[in-house]
Amino acid sequence: MNIIEMNRPFNEIEYKRLEAEVRNMINDADYPDGHPFLDFPNTPESMPVTMLVFILYFTKSKDMTADFVKKCNGKEKGVYSFKKYREGISELIWFYYLLVSVIKTNQIKLQDIFDENHILLENKSKFEFTFSIADPPCKIAFEVKSLSCDPFERENCLVIKDGQSLIKPFFPSLKESEFLRSQTESLVLTESTHYNQISQNIKRINKKCIGKRNSSEKLYVFGTIFITTSTSFEEFYSYFFNDEYGLYDTLKRSNLDALILASLDAKNDCFLDNLYENEYIQTILPHPSEELMKICKGLRLDNYIALGDNILEFVKEKSKQKYGFYKIFNRDGFLNIIPQEATEEQIEQYLQGLKSDSL
Repeated sequence: MNIIEMNRPFNEIEYKRLEAEVRNMINDADYPDGHPFLDFPNTPESMPVTMLVFILYFTKSKDMTADFVKKCNGKEKGVYSFKKYREGISELIWFYYLLVSVIKTNQIKLQDIFDENHILLENKSKFEFTFSIADPPCKIAFEVKSLSCDPFERENCLVIKDGQSLIKPFFPSLKESEFLRSQTESLVLTESTHYNQISQNIKRINKKCIGKRNSSEKLYVFGTIFITTSTSFEEFYSYFFNDEYGLYDTLKRSNLDALILASLDAKNDCFLDNLYENEYIQTILPHPSEELMKICKGLRLDNYIALGDNILEFVKEKSKQKYGFYKIFNRDGFLNIIPQEATEEQIEQYLQGLKSDSL
């Protein structure tokens, strides 16, 4: 790919032409019936299609755009699967966020972007995509793991009742605890702990990093856990930093330079500024350096929750929790899991925000 034209002025006529080109890519990708992209632009899932057009507009790479189109096909055993689709768009959304960040911060000179066929290590590991930047001169390999934390999807006997109290053990060994047995008014989310999944994801990403590099060029590896749905962001603090069970020591022993926790909000603006401003992107740097932090700032990844042994006090305090306490929100066609302590006034504000056309 040629040097990325991050300073290209927006041209509406060209954008419309590229939108038609992306729609042709979608038509050629043999999407299964029921796929939301097929109804573009008359679909609530139009935003990922717009991301594809944006990527094509600024990178001018038809091959890379077409690869993202294929990854979003949502096809499983020949039919449309929302779960498979959600996994595919996680990588698309993350790439889009980083690309927008380079443009908005104007702090990184992005020279080139490579797809998963670009081999960086002699072990022939493949990363989702790689950025080559000029200052500091290095490559950044990105690996994305999608994680669905939706109790409505995972729990077989979840009663959909507004206000229903829920308790979630964060660690597998607590599923049979005396504390849970004493909870008679709450439903226990026995299948919704993600501790083992996160541990395995870290190991899988780290395994890709092991090996001799193909060149002397500096290489950073950024792993991202993209949370497609969750009961709370705070539970991840316990997964990583709990004194008894936390995975942070494992992360510090790995070859990962950065681990990012990322999640969408209930409503998102076109450049995903709300994710950065409302801290839906949170970064862990096991071994921080000035150079690494400079890169993170240019990619809007500088909302740190841990820098080496320096863990935010708020995060450390939250990580002491071994159980999550929630309740079901089911009103006016909206369904979600919310904190158990949410007041009626807060719930009403949340509901009105969901109904509003504005962010």
